This record gives sequence, C-alpha cells and structure tokens, in this order.
Amino acid sequence: MKKYKGGFVKLGEIAKTKRGSLISDTLYNEKNGTPYIRGADFSSGFLSDDKLVCIDNSFKPSNETKVKKGDIVFALIGTVGSIALVDESFDGAFISNNLGKITTQNYNSTVLQVLFHSIVGKLYFEKEQTQTAQPKISDKDIHKFILPKLENKTEKEIEKMYFESQKSKKLSKSLLELAKSGVEMAIEKDEKTAEKWIESEVEKLKTKL
Repeated sequence: MKKYKGGFVKLGEIAKTKRGSLISDTLYNEKNGTPYIRGADFSSGFLSDDKLVCIDNSFKPSNETKVKKGDIVFALIGTVGSIALVDESFDGAFISNNLGKITTQNYNSTVLQVLFHSIVGKLYFEKEQTQTAQPKISDKDIHKFILPKLENKTEKEIEKMYFESQKSKKLSKSLLELAKSGVEMAIEKDEKTAEKWIESEVEKLKTKL
C-alpha cells in the first residue's frame, strides 16, 4: 500500500472511532423504538433488519453511542473483520458494546468499506486482533490501517460498483422471500393466484430498486 503512487494516509488521521454501548435487554422492543445494531445484524457488508431489535422509547439516553448514515460499524469481538456501511434505514441507531463505529472525515466511507473487505483489510484485522477465548480488537487498533489517496474519479467508480452490488444482494434476498411466499400461496390457494401475486410483487421491487 505504501508504494501506491498517489500516496497514502493512516485511518487515524482521517477518521474518528468509538466503541458502542451496552443497553439492557429489558429495554428491547421488537417493533417500536430506536434500532439497536448488534453483531447479528450485519454480514456480507450490509445491515439487515431480520433479527433487529429496537430500544424502547421509554429509554432515556445519556452518552450511548449512535451512528449516522455514512458511518461504518465493525465487530470488536468474535467475528472480527465483519463490517458494514450504515444507510438511511439505520440513521440514528444505537450500536452494542461489542461493536465500534468509524466516522470518516475527508475520506469516502464507501471506499473505506470496500478496502476493509479487500484481502488487505482482512489481513490487517487478522494481524491486529488478540486471540483469547474469542478474537478481539480495540477500536483504536484500526487507527494504523493504511489507506490509499485515490482520485475522485476512481472513488466514484468504486462507489457506483458498491451500490450496484448491494442492490443485487437485496434483490436476491427479496426474490427468495417472494418465492417462499409464492409456494405457500400455491399450496393454500392455487398456482394461478400465486403466479399473479409473484408477478405483481416483482414489479413493485423493480420500482423500489
């Protein structure tokens, strides 16, 4: 990375990191409240609401860590190296104490997310993690991660490819759920009804994406 002709910068010079907060499970609410991101809520680079819990609106925040759109969340314990970009759906969410957040300054967070998922990023996490009963890493340990200074055009190309890939993943997941529901409908009602319903739902998906 240091041989890159465009130069490089350390993550600690262009970003701030902070550990998440422990919030009692007595405040969990499955439907309403503020999202509480945990390690189980992200994989393959993006956040999912499949297992998401919320913190009840009765909770009075003090200094708990929150994330905003464009931040990056990453695992500090267990699945060290798991990382995801925060989108608008999770803007303002709390994050658990087993996670850390990265807030970039003067560096494209989408590009940083892609770099962390590259072989260079994976090897860095492996090198820095502490092997105990479970792998661990401190949020400050990633401050030494070296990043290339990319041209704006290159950043935009990477950003475009990233969001296209995320659309494809979300579409694949949605289509799988449609297929499951379609099969159930075909069994409970009839195949023609199921086919029409699936076609209608697919068109709705195309509109959203």
